Amino acid sequence: MTQISDRLTRAMTAEETPEEEVVLATLTTASLPEPIRICGHTENIESRGQSYVALPFEIVLESSAEDEPPRAQVRIDDPQNDLVPYVREAQGRIDVLIEVVLVTTPDVVELGPFHYQWVQVERPANSTLWQGDLVSEDILNSRFPTDSFTPASNPGLFS
Repeated sequence: MTQISDRLTRAMTAEETPEEEVVLATLTTASLPEPIRICGHTENIESRGQSYVALPFEIVLESSAEDEPPRAQVRIDDPQNDLVPYVREAQGRIDVLIEVVLVTTPDVVELGPFHYQWVQVERPANSTLWQGDLVSEDILNSRFPTDSFTPASNPGLFS
C-alpha cells in the first residue's frame, strides 16, 4: 500500500492552504535517449534537478476487474505538438513514472513513484488531446517462478 505523506494529506484536506499539489510524469521509451518530463501545472517546475514542462493532463482511475491489472486513462493536452515527434519515434511501449509533489517543495516526492505503461496511445485528427490507457505490470499473467528447477540446472535439489 502506498503511503501519503502527512504534508500532502494536510494540503489536500485543508479548507485553505498555500500548498498546491502537482502531478509529475516522466515518459521514457527504449528508442529515445532522453525522457520527456511533464507536469500538470500552469508553469514549468524544477524538481530534483530535472525540468518538467507544463502540459495540462489528467489521470482518471478506473475500477479494475479481479482478473486484470489496474488501469487508468490519461489525457494530455498538447496544443504546441510537443509530444508528436516523441510518440511517433517511440517503438514499443512508453513507460510512465507518476509522482506527486507540492509546489513549495518540489524536490520532495509526497506520493509515488507509480510505474505504468502507456498503451493504446491515440490522438484524434484535428485535436490537441492525446489519450490512452495507463496499465501497471501484469503480474497475474507472469510466469512464476521465472526459472525452472530441473535436475540439470539445480542438481543439489535432486540429490
